[in-house]
Amino acid sequence: GREIRIGDRVLPSEAQPYDLHFYPRAPDRIPDNAQVMAVADGIQAGPRLVVALNVGARDGIRNGHVFSIWHGGAKRGDYIANTNRLAGNADKVQMPDDFVGQLMVFRTFDKVSYALVMEGIRPVHRGDKLKHPDATE
Repeated sequence: GREIRIGDRVLPSEAQPYDLHFYPRAPDRIPDNAQVMAVADGIQAGPRLVVALNVGARDGIRNGHVFSIWHGGAKRGDYIANTNRLAGNADKVQMPDDFVGQLMVFRTFDKVSYALVMEGIRPVHRGDKLKHPDATE
């Protein structure tokens, strides 16, 4: 009931071959806007689940490329620097991004890629950023 629904269209499969072997490696360049575009069931994903990325072959992404996943840091009130102000009026401070996990691309199209979440310490959400696999921040 989840895979095929009434109204779905059946198309012939593409002749594009699948890679039988993957050699995990960091991409040469990571686009600034690289992020998780969609997750299974539209909510969140974790290890061994597939996510869609908003980057593809035209961005230099290839099968086997590995990324680290980061959740964008929130803006929080700076209550220490603004002790004389009301809490609601405190200046906002951008917090650092939070590490979520790592993924590997296994299927690449022109504008989109599919990747497998290899490991994670937090759930992967739509909009999470992609960075170099060795990124520390």
